[in-house]
Amino acid sequence: MSKELALRFIEVIDYLKKEGIIKSKRELANALGISPSLITEVSEGRTNISFSRITKLSEIYNINKDWLLHGTGGMIKQDEFKVEENTEIYRNVIDINKTITLAIESIKLAHRVIEHYNEEHGSQKERNAHSG
Repeated sequence: MSKELALRFIEVIDYLKKEGIIKSKRELANALGISPSLITEVSEGRTNISFSRITKLSEIYNINKDWLLHGTGGMIKQDEFKVEENTEIYRNVIDINKTITLAIESIKLAHRVIEHYNEEHGSQKERNAHSG
């Protein structure tokens, strides 16, 4: 294992601990299905971690595999999900947006009706108070 990879692995552990995502190396080891001593061995550059464990680390903790293995990109995976136009998801988002817009307009209309009602009944109460 390269010294750079070991240093990046240590950086991942420090990040996960600092952010409160894990409490200890033992917790990380359990999540990855490896022994805590292997975490130490990897951190010290004395042994390699399998690609399947790197993949698991990436999936569980959103760590960028390219960064961990090669130092390219950032430590944390960027959102790779993009919605292309004319896909089903895109059309659903547009439909939801239209529904929300209609709901907002309905709420505004209801608010105006309530205001009008209150104005009418407020005037009626004033007339009753003056005539009584």
